[in-house]
Amino acid sequence: MLFRANTESKKQTAFALNAIFCILFIFLAIGFRGCSMSGMQSVLELQRTPLAYNAGLIDGLAMVEGKIRRNDATLRTRIYAQPCVYFDWVKEKEVEDSDGDKSWRTVDSQTMAVDFRLVDSSGEISIANGKAQPERLVKQTGYRRYGKYRETEHAILLEDKVTVVGGYQADRNQISRTDPGLATEFTISTRGEDAILRKLGWSSMFWMVGAIFLFVFSVGLLFDLLGQHQIMMASLALFVTLPPVLFLQWMFITNSQLDTGFKRVEQYKQEVGV
Repeated sequence: MLFRANTESKKQTAFALNAIFCILFIFLAIGFRGCSMSGMQSVLELQRTPLAYNAGLIDGLAMVEGKIRRNDATLRTRIYAQPCVYFDWVKEKEVEDSDGDKSWRTVDSQTMAVDFRLVDSSGEISIANGKAQPERLVKQTGYRRYGKYRETEHAILLEDKVTVVGGYQADRNQISRTDPGLATEFTISTRGEDAILRKLGWSSMFWMVGAIFLFVFSVGLLFDLLGQHQIMMASLALFVTLPPVLFLQWMFITNSQLDTGFKRVEQYKQEVGV
């Protein structure tokens, strides 16, 4: 048990606390599992969304890659004054506590972003980089240190090759936020498509590990509350319930994504008249 006691009154309090924590861990495990499944669904959505040319896009989830139109890079980075469409600059100061331990404290920061046109060999489209507040996976473009201060900057530079995943709207010729029914978020990356997939994959794995840990801990706590201390019984309960539930959910999500992918292909055929 998490809480133990010697007197009868304290035992009742400890039992109630353990029961509350057991229920809490179960709900947390369900929440972690949901986040993990959402990450896995995002990976499947991206895998069924091929990299496309700007001129061949249809309404819905899209992934494109290209360069930034020169006239749209109206911002300048704080450190090297490079033309860009987004920068995130942080200035930190090294401080020392009473125990002599040193750490960095943020003393100033600035983030700016503007919309831009993404250009490839087939044409150009608008990217809602400023208004839609996308998830950004960008490289560090500047760093300097002087005295007890340091500055770090991440940016989307004019010279970068940019990969964009988001919801395409043909009437605006723009990629912005994705449909609420999709797990994939509007994302801009200067590190390629692989960086997006790796982030989603590792995130899904992290949430699943947390869900399994919480589930195992809550089941063990439940058996302890019921006075069942046999390890074999707890292990049997885990092996009987957990794998089938996870497998059925994985199968359901995979099947739904395959069905969505088929409908997407049919929609594209109708658009191009195949």
